[in-house]
Amino acid sequence: MLGTTQFVNAVIEQKHLSKVFVVRLCGTATRALPPFSGMPSSLTQQISAGYLLASGGFEYDGTTEISLLQASTDAATAADAMLAAGAAAAAVCGVHTPLNPCQELAFGQELQAALQQRAPGLPVHITLSHKLSGRLGLLEREAAAAINASLAPLAAAVVPQYAAALQQLGLQVPLYITGNDGTLLSAAVAQEHPVLTFKSGPVNSVRGAAFLAGVGDALVCDIGGTTTDIEVGGGNALEPLAVGMELGLPVVDADLMGRAFPELQMSTAAIAGVPLTPAAVADDKGNVLLMAAAASPNWAERVLRAACTEMGCSVGLASSPMTGTTAHEVVVPGSLSLAWHIGMAVLTARAANADPVAAVLQLYGGSGRLLLRGKVVGPAAFGYDAEYQPVGPFPAGLCTVHGLYGVRA
Repeated sequence: MLGTTQFVNAVIEQKHLSKVFVVRLCGTATRALPPFSGMPSSLTQQISAGYLLASGGFEYDGTTEISLLQASTDAATAADAMLAAGAAAAAVCGVHTPLNPCQELAFGQELQAALQQRAPGLPVHITLSHKLSGRLGLLEREAAAAINASLAPLAAAVVPQYAAALQQLGLQVPLYITGNDGTLLSAAVAQEHPVLTFKSGPVNSVRGAAFLAGVGDALVCDIGGTTTDIEVGGGNALEPLAVGMELGLPVVDADLMGRAFPELQMSTAAIAGVPLTPAAVADDKGNVLLMAAAASPNWAERVLRAACTEMGCSVGLASSPMTGTTAHEVVVPGSLSLAWHIGMAVLTARAANADPVAAVLQLYGGSGRLLLRGKVVGPAAFGYDAEYQPVGPFPAGLCTVHGLYGVRA
C-alpha cells in the first residue's frame, strides 16, 4: 500500500499537466456557465484546449433525455477541435449522467473512434465523469473529470514506475494506492483515475498517526514539501450535534429511522402521520428554500429532492417539527448512543488488535448477528464500470462480495 501526493502536487504547482478538451452533454439550461467555470484562471489557461456543448443529458430521474444524443456527429466535431488544439486528452460530462451513464459511454466510444480515424496510433486519454463520482452536481464533476484527464498522461508514466520499484526490491506483491476516502485502489484504477488519490498522503498520515499515538479521536497536521493538510474525522452524522452546540440546544438521543434511509416518506414521523412540513433546505452557497406545506410525504420528498439536486446534491435539511410528546411517540430512541457505542467498540478492539466485528456483536447482550464475512471486490465495488439501473432518482449498481463460502452479489 502506497500513499502519493504526485498528482495533487502537479495540479497545485501546475506542472506536468496536459491540455484537455471538455465535452458537456446538455440542453440549453446549463450553457450560461460553460466548462472550466469556477476553476482558477491560471489552471484553466494551463489545461484548457476548448470545449463543446453537445446535445444530450438527462432529467433528474435519469430516464428522460434532455436532448437527443448525437454522438457520431458531435464526436467528429470534438475530435477535429481537439486535434486542432494539440490535445490528446478529453473529459466527457453529462447532466445527471451518474444516474444513467449510457450517453457518456456511447460518446466516449465514438470520440475514441473518431480520434483514431484521424490520428492513428495517437495515445488518447478520455475521462468519463460518472466513473469519478456519483454526485449529480455538474460543474464540480466536470472540473474533476477535466483535471483527471489532464493528469492521465502523467499517471500513465508514474504508476508503472511504482510497480517497477517494488519488483526491483524483490517484492512480488500487488500494488495498492490509498484513495481519498481511505480505501485502497488497485494500480490500474489509480492510473485511470489519479484524482481519486488527491488525499492519499494525508489519509495515510491520519491512519498512521492515530495508530502510533494509540488514540481514536485526533486532529492530524500533515506537513509536506508542497502542502500542509489538516484532517479531522466524520461529518454528516455529527451535524445535529454541531448545530446543537452552536445554538446551545440539547440534542435528542433518537432519530426517525434507526438506520440510513434514502427518502423522507420512509421516516417514522411520516409513517405516524406527522407532517414533514414546514421544512427547509440550505446549501453552502447561501441558497435557502422553505416549503410551507406538502400534499403528502411523497410530494415533500419529490420537491425537496429536486431542490437538493439543483443545489449541487449537498444540502442541510430541517423537517418534521414536532412537540416533545409527539417525538416520544414516533422516534427511534437511543440511535445516537448506539452509533457511539459501535464506534467505540470498533476503536477499542482495533487498539487491542482484537476482532472489531466480534466486539460489535457483543454489544447489547450479544443481540447482533453475523451474516457474512467477505470483501468487496472488483471495479463495481467503487462505482467504476458498474452496470447502473436508475431506480427513481437513485442509481443502483452491482456490488460483488467474495465471501468465505463463495461469491454473493
